[in-house]
Amino acid sequence: MPDCTVARLRKSELEEIVIGIREYQSHEFVDIRVFFGVRGQETKPTKKGVTIPLELYREFHRSMEELHRAMKERGWA
Repeated sequence: MPDCTVARLRKSELEEIVIGIREYQSHEFVDIRVFFGVRGQETKPTKKGVTIPLELYREFHRSMEELHRAMKERGWA
């Protein structure tokens, strides 16, 4: 299956956070990574990020729901 980018979040003028599904050595992962480059040109991935095996996705998703609840309690979301 080809890589799939689902979101790009502008972090700064030169950086963006890219969220997607990536394949590496025949394994698929959720990848959340900082990319670097000039706006309007192709950006390049950095070492800053996290790769989550698909087997852990449900647990990761539940953790993000808990994070969202904690943020709401603090009035941040």
